[in-house]
Amino acid sequence: MGHGPETWTQRSSAEEAASSGLVGEAVFGVEETGANDFETARRAAAQSRKHLRVEVALLRQRVADLRRHASAAAQASHNAVRAEAKWIDDSAHAQLGQYPWLKLFGAMAVTSIVARMLRHASLSGIATAAVALIASQRRSR
Repeated sequence: MGHGPETWTQRSSAEEAASSGLVGEAVFGVEETGANDFETARRAAAQSRKHLRVEVALLRQRVADLRRHASAAAQASHNAVRAEAKWIDDSAHAQLGQYPWLKLFGAMAVTSIVARMLRHASLSGIATAAVALIASQRRSR
């Protein structure tokens, strides 16, 4: 058989082994005897189990690390929210004195009542009141 492009054909490794008469370990990497095959398979399975046990132990360690990290992050987040809430409360007390939330509620209630009154009032009445306020401001200057 030549090696030129016209005469060369591809042959699989199994075909070449059959034609050359090579079998067993020389071609396929496996010994012919059944006992050695069983022992090799048993060792490979034991090695695979050992590898999987190591992998599972590593994964368990990783999960434990992630749980610790998540717990630390949750605690830090909780502390940050508490600090922010305390700062807001202290700021409200500093600006509005005693019972700041009651004062804010009162301001919101007054705003709501005034808005309802303005909705029901006529536009001409509002304009008359605005003109009167502007005129009084100009006179006082």
